[in-house]
Amino acid sequence: MNNLKVSVIVPVHNAQNYLPLCLESIINQTLKDIEIICVNDSSTDNTSLVLESYVKRDSRIKVLNVFCKCSGGARNRGLDIANGEYIGFVDADDRIEPDYFEKLYTNAKFNDSDISATSAVFVTNKFKKTSLKNVGCTSSDNPVDSIEKKAKCILATGICWNKIYRSNFLRKNNIKFIEIHNPAEDNYFSVIAIILSNKITFIDDAKYHYNYTEDSQTQRIKTEKDFLIVDIFKKILNRLSEFCILSEWENVVKERAFNNILSFYNEYDDKTKKNFLKYIKRTFPAFSKKIKNEPTFLETVFSLKNADSHKVIRFFGIKIKIKYFK
Repeated sequence: MNNLKVSVIVPVHNAQNYLPLCLESIINQTLKDIEIICVNDSSTDNTSLVLESYVKRDSRIKVLNVFCKCSGGARNRGLDIANGEYIGFVDADDRIEPDYFEKLYTNAKFNDSDISATSAVFVTNKFKKTSLKNVGCTSSDNPVDSIEKKAKCILATGICWNKIYRSNFLRKNNIKFIEIHNPAEDNYFSVIAIILSNKITFIDDAKYHYNYTEDSQTQRIKTEKDFLIVDIFKKILNRLSEFCILSEWENVVKERAFNNILSFYNEYDDKTKKNFLKYIKRTFPAFSKKIKNEPTFLETVFSLKNADSHKVIRFFGIKIKIKYFK
């Protein structure tokens, strides 16, 4: 296939129940000059059969069978063979609107952007309630090319799949995913790409639908294996040091790291929390004391009892406006 505009990489693991809806949303894109790389990673259900049926329907679909056992590894295998001018990612349990990639690609070309992103990310939780996700920036922030604006994106979320990335930009800077089985593994790729990009431009009408599923990494119960979130941010800082830009970005990355690590910490039982604090100290010694002193959300709200009826607080790195009724 020549003149491919976008390579769409779909990491797949035991997704037989969700994959058809996802693939239907991709093959029916108004942007036709795409390739669809499905990376089947260690699936043990009928995922392979679903993929085979779609390969027969659409010649743009390629299937790689791998045994990475992590989303980062699967995405990297897709990156290795991608031929598109830009590269995008869609998770196997999500879906996109028909004009999703056409709008992102048009925005990228018009603005000559390394990264074209959408702020229209809709999240459906396990209770089937849908909300708009904060991704840090919108089109009103364009162009996103300063430390201040990029920091907004980094602090808001570590997702990689609300964007398309110029292929040459990724290859020139050797930007790949870290191959760690962890719910926060997107952060390494996303943070490095945002920081190294010359320009990011946002649009507000390319709709991505993120679906929480019971067996997704983000929903499963955290274990001590998830302590590796600390290693992810250590590797980010090491990479920035290699580019000699650590001093500019260290505080931003550490704030992002603290927010993520704290959210993991709050999911553990008391015994695991103690072990996690020991693990954190090896890389971020200042975090352990800060975590112990971090108030819970309710503690923060109740502390406003004698304050003004309206107050803006900073909780987990996010500004929240609280209204207290006496």
